Amino acid sequence: MGGFIGGWVGRTRRGVLVVLGWMAWFLLPPPAGGEEPPTRRLVVIGSLVDRSPRQDELVGQIERLTRGLSRRLAIPDDRVHVWVGDEEQAGRLGESGIDAAVADRDRLTVAPESWRRTDQVWLFLMGYASTDFGDYRFHLGGPDWDGAAIGGWVDSLHTTRTVIWLLTPGSGAMVRPLSGPDRVIFAATESAQQINGVRLTEPLSALIDGGDPIPDRDGDGRSTAMDWFIAAADENLQRHASLDLMLSEHALVEDSGDGRGEPVHLSHIDIPDIGETDPQPVDIRVPPRTTEDGALAAELIFGVPDRRGSGP
Repeated sequence: MGGFIGGWVGRTRRGVLVVLGWMAWFLLPPPAGGEEPPTRRLVVIGSLVDRSPRQDELVGQIERLTRGLSRRLAIPDDRVHVWVGDEEQAGRLGESGIDAAVADRDRLTVAPESWRRTDQVWLFLMGYASTDFGDYRFHLGGPDWDGAAIGGWVDSLHTTRTVIWLLTPGSGAMVRPLSGPDRVIFAATESAQQINGVRLTEPLSALIDGGDPIPDRDGDGRSTAMDWFIAAADENLQRHASLDLMLSEHALVEDSGDGRGEPVHLSHIDIPDIGETDPQPVDIRVPPRTTEDGALAAELIFGVPDRRGSGP
């Protein structure tokens, strides 16, 4: 009888240990060295464009950027959202295999509840916008998407980190209103008064869609969003210099939360004099940072697979 009881107790103890072991495996966080990469969601919003050549250009940039980022960040199709200014743009992107819809007020009022389970949202505003006395307006069919509405929509995301790329004229006007904790903002222009179509989007979309890795531009030993932004700004500068054109857009990064931002060009390189017959390439390697801006951007690693599946 004693042997029977002892055996039963032993089996019970082993069963309890097995159950506790499975509970620990499910409930305890993974070890620091094996943490899962973040889940990401990509949102690309293209403006309304009323001229055919510009529309061709914007559609091509949206296509390259969406395709390149989806691949490099391993974002599943059901977490890629492309919204554009009209049905024509959506149809042309659809012909290229990109599922696009027309941006409307229903989509741009409050972000879907299911998005709150996403660690990172990468938001791109591309195309055209205007600023009247500092009031930023992103051009859409019907009423424009104004700065206050954009801010409210971004606030409704409630994600761990929001990465915002403002690739429009006058994008500097939205840097301070959108800045905040755990937000990284890349803006094509430092000033709200820069009203010309931005040229930064072209080299950025081409670099991201290309197959080549980007060298470590800020010296931290990794390929990050900061490196891609610097590389695109470098390419944009070189194109202007080769054509003897003055660079009217000064790329800005803001991730300290103070709303001021740091201009990539004015802080890190000397812009060549216009009129040089043979302008030399400009070294845009970044010296050790003297401000807080850029620290979060340098944590956004490119090319890390998202292994959490493709849930909503």
